[in-house]
Amino acid sequence: MPIASTISSGALALVLLAKALDPNPSLQSYTAAATLVAQLHSVVPVRETLHGTATYQKPVQRIVFNDVPEPLRRFADLVQTVPTYPELAQNYHIVPGKDDGTVTMYALTPVAADRRVSKVLLTVDDAKATITSVLYSYTDGSQLALRPKYQLESGYLLAQTLDIRARFPGYSVDGTLTLTDFRF
Repeated sequence: MPIASTISSGALALVLLAKALDPNPSLQSYTAAATLVAQLHSVVPVRETLHGTATYQKPVQRIVFNDVPEPLRRFADLVQTVPTYPELAQNYHIVPGKDDGTVTMYALTPVAADRRVSKVLLTVDDAKATITSVLYSYTDGSQLALRPKYQLESGYLLAQTLDIRARFPGYSVDGTLTLTDFRF
């Protein structure tokens, strides 16, 4: 009897999510050039192209931009920790949702009620086991949407482009982050 037939579809969806959180288990580190083209929508709209360096030391990715003007100063140093599935499951209730055979959707709600994030919606490509979109909803009504686009680089499937849409009180930002010139 095939293993897949003995595992529920919900369990298979969680296995897919675990793989999507770490599509390159052997990748430990890299450095890359980073470019962020951003449009800040506020009282005075600002469009900027920022240049910097992205470093990844599993599980932390950090991007530091060197040429950030004052209105975008909050985006000069971006740090993201990619959780493992057990870490994610410890902090969020994970409910697999719609699976159309191409993508699977997940709804995550924080375990702790005092969090700033009220809900996270993830979409995972079923064939590539990669995250195709993330939507963070915050308790104040703000939202942050991320759409990574992957390419193969030295045998690793990496998010080389990230479309960003942020809507927060007083301002909003649309941007595209691009990583190039990877050094492993």
